[in-house]
Amino acid sequence: MKNIDSICHTKGLSVYVDDIPVTRDTLFGAVFSSPIAHGTIKKLEIEKAASLPGVVRVL
Repeated sequence: MKNIDSICHTKGLSVYVDDIPVTRDTLFGAVFSSPIAHGTIKKLEIEKAASLPGVVRVL
């Protein structure tokens, strides 16, 4: 498989996520999972998380 980014990598021209400036309207995400392996999530209580300052949406 051809690596289309190899030239940029070797020349030091690649742009990484940390190279992109953070602006005022930048959103950040967090992923959580069940602490029980192979468990079934039957209900999510998102009210506390959704009401925290700066939280835009809980998916």
